[in-house]
Amino acid sequence: VNKSPISRWELNTKMAQKYAAQTFEEIVSERLLTENLKKNKIVVTDKEVSDELAKIKLQYGGEEQFKTAIAQFGMTEAKALQSIKQSIGLKKLVETINKIEIKDEAISQYFTDNKTSFAGKKLEDVATEIKEILLQQGIYTKSQEWYTQIRKDAKVSSFL
Repeated sequence: VNKSPISRWELNTKMAQKYAAQTFEEIVSERLLTENLKKNKIVVTDKEVSDELAKIKLQYGGEEQFKTAIAQFGMTEAKALQSIKQSIGLKKLVETINKIEIKDEAISQYFTDNKTSFAGKKLEDVATEIKEILLQQGIYTKSQEWYTQIRKDAKVSSFL
């Protein structure tokens, strides 16, 4: 910058100060998930990952829109595949550990609470969609509870 060099050491030091704690927690999360998937004999197949990737690409409107979106997040398709695999693994783990049951009353309540989103539709027509939304919310909640507990119980030493 105006004849003043920026060294790799200076760059690495600044990056470590800014991102070290977050990156460390991401690595800890990945290791805990991998360990617990093995412990519970849960396997995520390549087909499950490719099927989920196809759904995601469809949601984005196609291959090009998907590539544009992941590029905006600084991701490659390989990183996206890794993230999808972890997400599927976590979902399977949570579903193995917890019985998540969506009752008809919860579906009706969600429909009532979100009437504007379902304007002109009958409960019977959107019940399956609502059940999936509630299931995903339940999985998310249980995964957060699981991670909080497993992180608390883990023996983690940091020398950063």
